[in-house]
Amino acid sequence: MEAADAIVLMCISAAVLIAGWLLLFANNNGRKETNRMDFDTLLNQIREMLNDYVSYAERHPGFNGKAAENTVRTNKAVVDAIRECCSGSAGAREIVCELIEEYLRTDLALSREKTAEILDETDPVVVFYELLAELRMTHGDYAFCSLWKSCLKRIVGERNCIEGADIIAAERELNLSISDDTRLKVLAELLYIYSTGLGAIDILNWQKGCIEEIQLGLSGVSKNLYDYRDEIAAMTDSEHIRTNKKSKDSVHVVMEGRLYKLEFISFGTEDELIRILRNLVLNTVSPELTKKNPMLVVDTPDGRRVSVSRPPLTDAWVGLIRKFDTVTNICIEDLVKEEEARKIITKILDDGGCIAVTGEMASGKTTLLRAMLLKIGEKNSIRVIEYDSFELNVREYLPNANTLTMRVSDEFTEDRVLSFAKKTTGQVFAVGEICSPQMANLAINVSKHARKVLFTAHYKSTEDMITDFVAARINAGGIGEEKAAYEEVLSTLKYDVHIINNGGERRVAYINEVEKDGNIICLYRT
Repeated sequence: MEAADAIVLMCISAAVLIAGWLLLFANNNGRKETNRMDFDTLLNQIREMLNDYVSYAERHPGFNGKAAENTVRTNKAVVDAIRECCSGSAGAREIVCELIEEYLRTDLALSREKTAEILDETDPVVVFYELLAELRMTHGDYAFCSLWKSCLKRIVGERNCIEGADIIAAERELNLSISDDTRLKVLAELLYIYSTGLGAIDILNWQKGCIEEIQLGLSGVSKNLYDYRDEIAAMTDSEHIRTNKKSKDSVHVVMEGRLYKLEFISFGTEDELIRILRNLVLNTVSPELTKKNPMLVVDTPDGRRVSVSRPPLTDAWVGLIRKFDTVTNICIEDLVKEEEARKIITKILDDGGCIAVTGEMASGKTTLLRAMLLKIGEKNSIRVIEYDSFELNVREYLPNANTLTMRVSDEFTEDRVLSFAKKTTGQVFAVGEICSPQMANLAINVSKHARKVLFTAHYKSTEDMITDFVAARINAGGIGEEKAAYEEVLSTLKYDVHIINNGGERRVAYINEVEKDGNIICLYRT
């Protein structure tokens, strides 16, 4: 019996010892996991801090938070920035990033070692943000443009994608010294973009000079089409990951007229992609994006056009951000390299009439139209009518000109806007983009009252434009006979300046004149 008791005691002791080892092993593993997840832990803290800041300020109207005192900003400005930073204000974004950085520096007293431990220097996204942070010191909002033109464009070459290896190669080539202060700023920025910012596309959204458009969710399958066996296979097969992308991994940019896929960027989850798409239209005059209202086109305070759609209208949640800041000098002399084409454009601007700027998407129509308005100068009052969103941003590009921009919408129809426009004593009218039969009719009606009318459109030929305008006139119900509609269109349309984008090189392809008898005279051809 004593021997049996001894055996039992030994078993118990062994069990306790094994349990102790297992507990120690679990604790060690837990510490490793905690270290590995430090960024996520910190991210949750930042979210709580921002929420607490806003909620406390709402309960205490006289509150001046620490960040507000140190940065000589009122508390209201900080709270407003937290609410608005995601959807169209670069200044608000900077305020929130500074708030987070101060929290890391003072409240958490984050050390240099801890910052380095949290940031994974092998992650191309981290390297990307570090490079841009250093380049921003000398190039400001054109940091990415500098990175692209200095080496990244050459590294990428003829490929239509930018990979993580390309970012690492750019880092090695530039050999920038990343300071501790810069690393803290990068950590604060990364925490910002995943807490309240625009996630994977945040820095691209605010950079100027190169990126013409950012496209979200336009490749890979959406969540409702997932085959979760793929998720299991992807855990062990890197080739499977590469060839079975999801929409949450999809970010494209258009630069210099070419489309590139950013392979090193992912939204992580489709919920994160949806959060960003919703934020893009937040704080605008648009209604909410819902199943019953699944498509929105809005303009942001800094002049971007955002188009967002979701199921059931589209097969996935997608968004397109059209930026209009890639061209800083918009004079015709810089945009149109061919001297003969420049002379003809100058002449037709003096002649007046209805001038169309046509071409494919991303060919530079809007930029050339701005240049034409600039050429007309400050001697004429300019009235702009656009549809859904403000894209020409005439006040920004012609700050001293007499300008007024109006917008057609479901609430303010073409007739209502035109009725008001007639009372604004405009000499030159720009009708923005002809994107519907209603806008085509608007251009015709405006031309009856204005000496000069300019617009952009996606037509491939002058003949197509005439045919489309005639159909729009008949469908509007104002003219029942095709012959009468045809004659009215011919008396309206006068010139067609067609531009093309050949691999990023934009040029005038032809300039046609439309005569009242239907003849089309080619004034210029490349």
